[in-house]
Amino acid sequence: EMNLTLRRILQLFILALLMMPPVSCETGGDKTDANPFHIQLNITADSTIVCLGDSLTYGDGADSPPAESYPWWLQDMVDLEVVNSGESGNTSGDALAHVQEDVLDHNPVIVIVELGANDYLNDLDPETTLDNLEAIINSCRASGAVVFLCRFFSDEMADEYSQSDPDGVETLITMYASLAERERVFLVEDIWGDIRETPGFMDDAAHPSGEGYQVMAQMIFEAMREMLEYNDIALP
Repeated sequence: EMNLTLRRILQLFILALLMMPPVSCETGGDKTDANPFHIQLNITADSTIVCLGDSLTYGDGADSPPAESYPWWLQDMVDLEVVNSGESGNTSGDALAHVQEDVLDHNPVIVIVELGANDYLNDLDPETTLDNLEAIINSCRASGAVVFLCRFFSDEMADEYSQSDPDGVETLITMYASLAERERVFLVEDIWGDIRETPGFMDDAAHPSGEGYQVMAQMIFEAMREMLEYNDIALP
């Protein structure tokens, strides 16, 4: 009787598996392709890549920003127009208030979001920053764009900040990680590479020089490379 019961349970389990709908990968392109970067972008004649951010996006520290900013260098790496929508001093709230004209009106297929530093430096409520970033991301995704979210700090910088503000830094790390878990949001954990350690690559304590921004553009390009190549918009 015990064997019959186990056999019946096994039969019901197999039947339930057979009745389950097939799992599809909602990443665009080939529905059987589990690679999250294999998203078929809806590229048209006026499609762009928009870089939304603060002074690190605008290019403070370069000789003549926005020339030699990271979006300026990124333009040489991709076969789409790159729009620099960075503004010095931008908080997440500032960026959200202008997301229509600064981002959506440019018909982006990819939006690179680099925000949060000024929120942190001005002691803004992390929950407000989280809400603002989520609203920006949702607006971009609703327009059909894919979002790459950049942390403004590297792991090494987080260790430095943690010496004086361990709780605040842990909150930051958790915030970016939680946002990255959302569908089609890709986290770029390090935009700095060896910029801060390389002579001549920093203009001041917070901003790269033009040469440093070239490295930053390469770091961001590498984070997007697989998707760009999948859509044939990465320049050799």
